[in-house]
Amino acid sequence: MRAAVTTVGLMFVLTLGSATALLAQDEPIAPSQLVSAPAAEYQPLSLGKKYSDSLTQIFGFPQLAVITVRTTIDQRRDRPVAWGTGPEGFAHRFAARFGKGLVHENVAFGVRALDHEDPRYFPAAHGRFLKRLGYAATGTVRVRKDDGTMMPAYSRFISDYATPFAERHWRPEPFTARMGLKAGTISLGIGALVNVGQEFWPDAKRKLARRFHREP
Repeated sequence: MRAAVTTVGLMFVLTLGSATALLAQDEPIAPSQLVSAPAAEYQPLSLGKKYSDSLTQIFGFPQLAVITVRTTIDQRRDRPVAWGTGPEGFAHRFAARFGKGLVHENVAFGVRALDHEDPRYFPAAHGRFLKRLGYAATGTVRVRKDDGTMMPAYSRFISDYATPFAERHWRPEPFTARMGLKAGTISLGIGALVNVGQEFWPDAKRKLARRFHREP
């Protein structure tokens, strides 16, 4: 476990160093680039901005909060048992979950850098419910390319299925290829749910705002 924590720490340092070098070369993202746009109006992200997206997925408050909550649950359930229930056990579990996210996002970024994928989800924002639902779900397996065309989401497939096989090196539980494939498939499903949330959450916020605004 100590070797695994050391590896995660080295990746952490490399991540920050790479981020500093890349982000220093780029201009800020215009707000108009963060919303849905036809291919003709599409503005691609620079390599540095793609990496900043990966950093947000690793170090952003929502992600760290989720890691902390899930680590606390694992701690209460004493899972895995080999790490115990004391402060050291909590540190091991947190490092394991953080390392998983670190590996996932760095693998995904590496693929995007090679095949020019855009990591952003572009909501349809209008249309029938089922059509938008299908659009959000298929957004898990296809993404925009830097030229505005669509392509398979290779970065998601590779990172989702590669991460469990990397994670096995610092977790003490038994591991099989079948378990790794199952974990990768679950990760794809979670990605689809996240897309659905991004598609419909703005609508839900507007409806809630109108409802509370009407109340005396």
